[in-house]
Amino acid sequence: MTTSRFRIADEVFRYRWIYLALLIAFAIWGWVDVVPRGMVDRERINEHRTDFTVYTEAGAAFFDGRDPYQVSNPRGWHYLYPPMFAILVAPLHALPPMGQVAVWFVLSVAMLFGCYFELRRILDFALARSLSDPNGSARLVFWICSAAVATALLPAFNCLQRGQVEVFKLYLLMLGFRIALTGTRVSQWVVAGIVFALAGILKLTPLLPVMCLLLYEVCAAWSTRDRKQVWHRPVSLTAGLGAGLLLFALLLPAALTGWNGNLGHLQTWFSKVVTKVVDVRTSDFGEDVRTVRNQSLDNAAYRFGNFLSWQFAGGPDDTLIDHPHDASLRLPMDDPSAGTLIVIGRILALAILFLFVVRAGSKDDALGRGTVFSLACVATLVVCPVARACYYVLFLPAIPYVCGRLVLLGQPRRAAFFALLPIALVWSHYVMVSATGRTGLLGLGATIWFLGSCVLLELRADTQTNSQADVAAPSENRNEERETLVAAA
Repeated sequence: MTTSRFRIADEVFRYRWIYLALLIAFAIWGWVDVVPRGMVDRERINEHRTDFTVYTEAGAAFFDGRDPYQVSNPRGWHYLYPPMFAILVAPLHALPPMGQVAVWFVLSVAMLFGCYFELRRILDFALARSLSDPNGSARLVFWICSAAVATALLPAFNCLQRGQVEVFKLYLLMLGFRIALTGTRVSQWVVAGIVFALAGILKLTPLLPVMCLLLYEVCAAWSTRDRKQVWHRPVSLTAGLGAGLLLFALLLPAALTGWNGNLGHLQTWFSKVVTKVVDVRTSDFGEDVRTVRNQSLDNAAYRFGNFLSWQFAGGPDDTLIDHPHDASLRLPMDDPSAGTLIVIGRILALAILFLFVVRAGSKDDALGRGTVFSLACVATLVVCPVARACYYVLFLPAIPYVCGRLVLLGQPRRAAFFALLPIALVWSHYVMVSATGRTGLLGLGATIWFLGSCVLLELRADTQTNSQADVAAPSENRNEERETLVAAA
């Protein structure tokens, strides 16, 4: 793997047989497994195992007078996102369900390759050029990319199989970040902001890494002497983001569905989804948010606390919520005080993230931008109340930056640990979901990985800065003594 000026065309031509084999494998998998999941058999409705028809049904509802947040796909699942995405995929509703799934699968595969190519381009610009040894940097980029791909592999396949949008969201985030990172003109940074806005309108969670990147840019600009020049980037990104949010949240949907209709849909979405982010268990807006497959910190702590109560304190069986049960069922972690502690933990994680961003912003460099942005991507899995296993594709950009930063700080063993831990967490969850999901292993482990990354990177950076200061101090003292002797003479 080379690290100098990565080009997609050269990469594909060089490994054309590998890419051809991958495309054939995806085609077979899509034909045999993914597309049949869109089949609708009213006598065996549980065999309809795709989420994509949720989006197309809601998209059709925007134009035929139905409430898009009340209609459902054949399995009874409802639409939970802002109007824009459903409107974008509404034309696919004219196809039969299996045709809809096939089109989205092809697009998702293309975006999956796009995520990998964007990762390579970003690392070529930021990480490889930070290393002095070209051969060593090539090996490092190869191994950390391999660890990142291995971690994101199962969540990405899960997303493609179920017709979900996480790969699309990740591609928009990585595309926008690559443009923001490598751009040199105001127009490029404005385009990056617009791409970020599209990701944020798809779901709200991408706005967290975008806001962290903007905060980093502001801190970097503030700490730089030539402030007039460096302020162009944060101002342009903010302008593009604002224009994009206005376009995708209001202007485009209103042009297609009417101004008042769009405002009404946004109000419905806000009251049904956004107001539940503090405690999702007050209303099950997310189609069983207490399932073992929801591995946010919120639900992982909830599951782990109930498991400990049953295992060691004689509490009720924590698996009762995984089966049909009475609506009055209450488990120990349903206590309001437990919910309050979980919310406090999420707020503290967010505060640690913002503190890390501010501290990192004092050093304006490409590697710092990538570390901040990618850690904020993982932070969405921690601070948001719903983070299903497929959401963990967001580890893809985070592992290279965190591990590469640790290598540069002289911590190769810790870098190897932080590269292997996400692989173990994700794969154990998919292989033993009934056991690991019950204890919240993936969600709690991801929280430990995120917090450990923030603390370790900050501590090592401070240690390196102090060491450099200690080395510089003797020379400064010698200069002062020399000046004193000269003055005395």
